[in-house]
This record gives sequence, structure tokens and C-alpha cells, in this order.
Amino acid sequence: MNNNVIYLDNNATTCAAPEVLEAMQPFFTQEYGNPSSIHRFGGHVKRFVEQAREQVAALIGASPDEIYFTSCGSESDNMALKGFAELHGDKTSIITSAVEHQAVLQTARYLKEHGVSVIELPVDSEGMINPAVFDSISITKDTLVSLMWANNETGVIFPVSEIAEKVKSHGGFFHTDAVQTVGKIAIDVKKIPIDMLSLSGHKLHAPKGIGAIYIRNGVDITPFLHGGHQERSMRAGTENVPYIIGLGKACELAMKHMDEENTRVKELRDKLENALMSSCTGAKLNGKKTARLPNTTNISFEFIEGEAILLLLDESNIAASSGSACTTGSLEPSHVLRAMGIPYTFAHSSTRFSLSRYTKESDIDEVIRVMPGIVERLRKISPFVSKGESLNYLKQDIARLKKEKNAVILAHTYQPGEVQDAADFVGDSYGLSVEAAKVKADTIIFCGVRFMAETAAILNPSSKVILAEPSAGCPMADMITVRDLLKLKEQYPDYIVMCYVNSTVEIKAISDVCCTSSNAVAIAKKLPADKGIIFVPDKHLGSVVQEQTGRKMVFWDGFCPTHQRITPDMLTDARKKYPDAIILIHPEAPHACRILADLVLSTGQMCEFVKSSEQNKFVIATELGIIHTLQKENPDKTFIALSNDLMCPNMKKGNILNVKLALEGSRGEEIHIDETIASKARLSLQKMLDLSK
Repeated sequence: MNNNVIYLDNNATTCAAPEVLEAMQPFFTQEYGNPSSIHRFGGHVKRFVEQAREQVAALIGASPDEIYFTSCGSESDNMALKGFAELHGDKTSIITSAVEHQAVLQTARYLKEHGVSVIELPVDSEGMINPAVFDSISITKDTLVSLMWANNETGVIFPVSEIAEKVKSHGGFFHTDAVQTVGKIAIDVKKIPIDMLSLSGHKLHAPKGIGAIYIRNGVDITPFLHGGHQERSMRAGTENVPYIIGLGKACELAMKHMDEENTRVKELRDKLENALMSSCTGAKLNGKKTARLPNTTNISFEFIEGEAILLLLDESNIAASSGSACTTGSLEPSHVLRAMGIPYTFAHSSTRFSLSRYTKESDIDEVIRVMPGIVERLRKISPFVSKGESLNYLKQDIARLKKEKNAVILAHTYQPGEVQDAADFVGDSYGLSVEAAKVKADTIIFCGVRFMAETAAILNPSSKVILAEPSAGCPMADMITVRDLLKLKEQYPDYIVMCYVNSTVEIKAISDVCCTSSNAVAIAKKLPADKGIIFVPDKHLGSVVQEQTGRKMVFWDGFCPTHQRITPDMLTDARKKYPDAIILIHPEAPHACRILADLVLSTGQMCEFVKSSEQNKFVIATELGIIHTLQKENPDKTFIALSNDLMCPNMKKGNILNVKLALEGSRGEEIHIDETIASKARLSLQKMLDLSK
């Protein structure tokens, strides 16, 4: 431990405990035998390895034979996901969240590139995932749900026990990345149906380079490394004995200090958090205040840069971080905070303080002393603050850049209000498709998700289309692959393929006609009556079409994760609370919720209905962005959001600064589509436009 540094970055790594170093020392110079050897010198060492296995198992309530040593938490995560996918083959599906550590997210995305079905579930504004979503997701014996126990950036603790129970009740498997959790809160895998659990030594005062994975007895995965019998042939390679011994000792110490972690350390965390929230201008706590790790706080400071905060803290010998050490160096704000919908002006300034049992109260007092001055110093030089904390100058820059570049801005009604206000046209998927086809401009800045931007690029090939938020995808569109749709077409060769416009360009290219939530019913009525319809990917919108047309239809099991969070209880409560209001719900919502609303309307239809309605109060059961659209068009009417958490993570990312940067060319993603695919997709889109006239 360096007594000259106030170290508050323990979620990145911890110091090795003195007792750990002491326990490791003999295995470098005295007890250095290979535990796989048959001689007594090696066998003696093996007994210490097995003792360490028992110590790790005891910390999480496992049996020693369920513990396998690895090099780190990332390896353990890879072992769980890749080992499961290799065993289950083409039938594999993985469900994870948008806020996972990159060790899980990037591994899942790698597997997706190789044909595995992957769903990334959104979180709410507090970084929490709703267990109820697992009641309606398709989970089979080939499904692995991989969710972190606690978030490394915010400390938010997922309801792992409840989610694991739901997953197992559907016959699926459950893995948790517990790297930040082990040693901080009590874990007992005998009481929770967890199939696999990842942990890492350097997060609990063991050295870097050692981790472990718990695999419940009876759970099968393919071995990760081949070439030796070590770790019961699950992970080949000579055991890293000194580090294994260190991990075992660290786990023993973690059990001993668990109460301290949840009392003294938590009290110091709360003291720091409360002081900074009250003394620093523009402070905002990120994450659920109650369900959090006892050592972690993540605070943003409006209008200032997190990197500058960290550099000034460093000058005061204080070590903190802006988030995950595995994403340091990226200019993008934390993917965790963006998934939570934290505004851009806050997300860039997030500062994480993570304590340990070695943190002293004097350390906290020093941070409390210097931090307000750092915040004020940076606010004085912030262009946002110095110009009256307004966005007017950004709007002026945008107006100038549009003129210079002959550009137009198109925004979806689900985008944040500041983006809608800067746009030349705001509409739903259908309105945007029509506008994109006829707009005359050299450049189109598209504010929404990628698949809508692709539609604009296909319908207007002469314009350069730039997606303001790079790589802003649509989870629903990712739920079906070309291979999936081709199988359906083989199974139902005489059916017409009707795809939601938010599908990938590859899906559009092999579909007969596209549609949106506002025209799907009308289009279905115009299709040949003797033909069945394959509807992809949204099963809920498909069911609305079937209900209103009586057509013979086949649905893909896709859904919008945001609308999936709507529950019947939410509608019932709204009815009781606002008996004089009309409840409008989007067709992407589940059937059990739609039947409790007054009208099922797309966002475009909502705008038209509200404008002509004599009613003055409405409960809006869809994403939050539409409230801004409705209020702007109908200032004398009242609009109530069914839930303040109903917003797609990728829609949340929108902000006016990124619009300006996209216009400048320093940000955004220019849409490029293979012309062969684009020409095929253009046919299905044009047919949608023709049938909608």
C-alpha cells in the first residue's frame, strides 16, 4: 500500500493484502513443486492448491469440486459463454444486459457474429433490470442468461436470486459475472439456482492474474483450454500455484471482513457521497441509491469533463476513475451510463469512487475538502456554463452548419426533446421513411437507431446519411437473423414475408414488403387474401395485425424490450389514478396490456388522434420522447407518462451536442450499404410506400 496516495479506485484493482503476500511467498522459492507431479514434493503442493479451492468455495457457499481456477474474471466469463455456446451449437441463445462488463458484452457479440442468437436487455434510469421481463422472453434448455451480480461502474446490484429462479423455471441456464460482488456481499450458491459464476482475485486483495469460475455440479460446458488434465480437464495448463494460494487466502480474509465491508466501509462511502452531492454544483448520483455495493459511488458533475476531474484529483494524490478500467482510453461516455439514459452533459463527467477496507476516514475527508474546488474550477472554464448553461449557442452552430453543408436533420419522435427541437422533421418510422424518400439535401443527419438510418440511405441514395449516435442499434431487430428468416420461408414457401421497417437491411432485402406500426394493418389488408403472412420480427405488432385483419399469419418471437417492460399492473394503476384520462398504448406492447388501454395507436397515429380529440388528458403508454412531441403540438393538453423509464437505451443516447458534432464530421456513423442488398431492400420499402398511399 502506498501511503502517499489516497486510493479510491478499488473496483479497478485492489492492493494485495499483506497476509496474502505472506501466504504466497513460500510457493515461489520453497514449495515450488508441480501439483500434477506424482512425487511427494509435488503432491505436498497439491494439498495447498486444494485447500485454496476449499477457501474459494467457502466464500460463495459452493463445493470445492465446483471451483475451477482461471487467470482472471474475463477468462471465466469467456469460458462460461463460449463453453456453453460450443456445447449447444446452432440452438444456442444468450440473453444479457446492455450494462455488462465488456468481458461479457464483447464475448456475446463475438458469438453473435458466429450465428448465436443474442439479446441485450435494457435497464432503467437507475441502472436496474426488471425481473418481470423474463416472464415473457422465450427461454429454453439452450438458453444462457448471463447477468452481472453488481455493476462495476455504478455498484448497482441486480436481483440475481429472483432472475435466476425465473430462468430456471423456464428450463434455461444462468451465469453471473460476480467479479465486483464476491467478497463485498454475502453469496450462497446453494440457496440460489446459479449455474455458473465468475470471480477475480485482484478485486478482493489477491494479486492480478488469478480468477475462478464456479460451475454447478451437473452443468456441462465445453472445456475452454485443451492440452492437459488440470482443473479436471476443464482448463489445461500448469496451475499458477502461488497465485492460487493467494486467492484462497484473500477469500478467507474476505469472509472475515465482510461485516466491516458492509458497515464501516459503507459509512465512509455514504459520508463521501452525501458531502459531494451537497457541496458540488451540478452533482448527480448515478445508479439506484439503495441496491448498491457498499463501497461504490458514481457521481456526475454537469457540464464538465471527467478526464479533467481525474487529472486534478491526481495532482492532489487522489486516485479515482471514470468507470471501467477495461474501457479507459475511449472518448465515448460510459456505455453503462448511456444505457441508463444519463444525459450527455452528465455522462462525460462521471467519477467513480470505490473504497476498500484499507480506506481511512482521513482519506475521505481529504476528497471532501478538495473536490468542490475542482468542480468549481472546471465549471468556470466550461463553455456550457459560461454561456448561461443554455443550449442556444449549440442551436446557432447547428443552423450555421446545416446551411454550409446543405444538410437536414431527421429525428424520431422517441428522441429526447432537445434533439427534436433541433430537427427539421420529427416523425415515426413511417413518417421518417416518407420524408427520407423526398428530402433534397447533400447530407441527412439521422437521429434515431441504425436501421431507420439505413432506410433513409436506401430510399435516398443520392444523399450522404449520417447516424448521429454511432452504432445505435435496435435490440428487436437483432433478434432475428437471415438464417432464421430463410428457415421460415422454407417452412412456409407460399407465405408473404412482411417485415417491420426497423429490421436489419439484410432482413428487408429478403422480405416482400416492409411496414411500420402505423401502416401494418392497412398493408396486410391489401395483400393477396389467399396468401398467409410471415411477420417479423415483432410478435406483438404481428398479433395486432392478425387481430384486426383475421389473416393467417406466422410470427417470429421478437419484441421491443422497452415496450415489453409495460405490465398490466401499470395500466390498472394508471386507470385508478387518472380515471378521466384516455390511455393510449403502442402496438408493440404485449397483448395483456393492450386490452387494458383505450386505444392502440402508433406514435404517428397518437399525434393525429390527440390533435383532433376533444379530450384534454392522456396517459401515454409508450416511450417518453413522444410526450415532448405531443406537448409541443398540443400545449393546452395534459400528457402523463405511464412510466418515466420507458425509453429505448439507444434513443436515450440522443443529444444536441452529438447532432452538432455529426454535422461537423467529428462524430456519427456514415451509413454504407452494399448496393446489391440495398437494391433488394429498396423494393420492399418502395412497396410499403406504394401500398400506404
